[in-house]
Amino acid sequence: MFEEYYDSTWLAGAQKRLKEEIPELDQLLKAQYHKKKNITPELCQDQRDFFDSTAAYERYLLVVATKIAMLDIYDFKFGVDIAAAQSNIERTQANAEDIFKYLNRDIMKAYKGLDERLQLIARLNWLSILYRMVHDIAKIRGAVHDQKTLLFFRKLNLKENWDKAAGAYRAAENAAKEDVKQPSFDQWMTDFEKTVIEPEEALWKREEIRGAAIRRTKRAVQIVVLCAVSYVIISYAAGFGYVARMLHHLRPEVVTNTADIDGFGTFPPADIADYNASSIKDKGNPLYTDRNLMDGDTTTSWTEGEDDAGINRRMYFNIEKKATVNYIVIWNGDQSSEENFRAHNRLKQVTLKINDTRHMYTMTLADTMGPQYIRVEREDVDRLWIIIDSVYEGDNGEDETSVSEVEIY
Repeated sequence: MFEEYYDSTWLAGAQKRLKEEIPELDQLLKAQYHKKKNITPELCQDQRDFFDSTAAYERYLLVVATKIAMLDIYDFKFGVDIAAAQSNIERTQANAEDIFKYLNRDIMKAYKGLDERLQLIARLNWLSILYRMVHDIAKIRGAVHDQKTLLFFRKLNLKENWDKAAGAYRAAENAAKEDVKQPSFDQWMTDFEKTVIEPEEALWKREEIRGAAIRRTKRAVQIVVLCAVSYVIISYAAGFGYVARMLHHLRPEVVTNTADIDGFGTFPPADIADYNASSIKDKGNPLYTDRNLMDGDTTTSWTEGEDDAGINRRMYFNIEKKATVNYIVIWNGDQSSEENFRAHNRLKQVTLKINDTRHMYTMTLADTMGPQYIRVEREDVDRLWIIIDSVYEGDNGEDETSVSEVEIY
């Protein structure tokens, strides 16, 4: 494949034309080839008489240098061949850097004894090989849509390299004397730009735009998916929103509308194996016992017996077997009368603890008579605690906190 690329260059054509013009060319090349690698006009001066013009002699110098450069193309040839292979495994940005490293280090050194204008001709010929390579890569199925290949092409940066060399060459050619100008190269370069460079640049530019659009779309989709997944996770973990509701994992909270509890009124009371409170005023007095918490009578109440309004005291409920707890009903304060309700402290902020310390939820109760509902909707519950965090202070100044009734469904 590399030989096909080289055969398309102006240098290959120049060598062919010289052979037609000068039968002794092969012998001259062989003799010159063994002298030195750093070809200069002075080194080849003894062959000057074989050429009818300075332009033909310059072509000869380029051909000799190219013959010598062929010794050092193996790394460059390898880079070109693997880059244009059917597999894209070698089309990497590092490989693109290596191709130019080989070109600058191993090939162009053969031309360094020539003047700048001839060096630019040589460079443009070798850049044309890279363009032929890219042209063949574009024919590989799916290559132009491959992100790695697009990055490889961008890293080659052929258009900028070509424009820089072509601009410098045209400036040098315009300033050169008529007898050294290379009109055939000028025509070759113009044709190459029109038939290869312009279509290739348009193709890869189009694919880069398309690839960028696809990447933006993918990123947008990824962001949407990430947001959706994040919402699902957050909704489930935090216990709010549509996902938590669908998965019956809503955060326990006080609700004022029983319609917020799915199936409200259809659940039987939970089977309570035991319940108690961590503090009781005047133990043994039935007016204050924790047995009043679940006696079915809202005119009786439990009253704690500490001097700190019962802060951090708790009510504990042990369910007979692990079961689903849908909601809790709390009759806050002493609800035997409006006067008694206002006289005693009432629960304000409480923490609901379910099964273990990983499931603790803080909520605020209203300072009103009548039932209040805590939506729970948790499966496999065997223990519940209601812990007092703060209270609404009563009017009697005795710092006593009461709860009339607790129901669990």
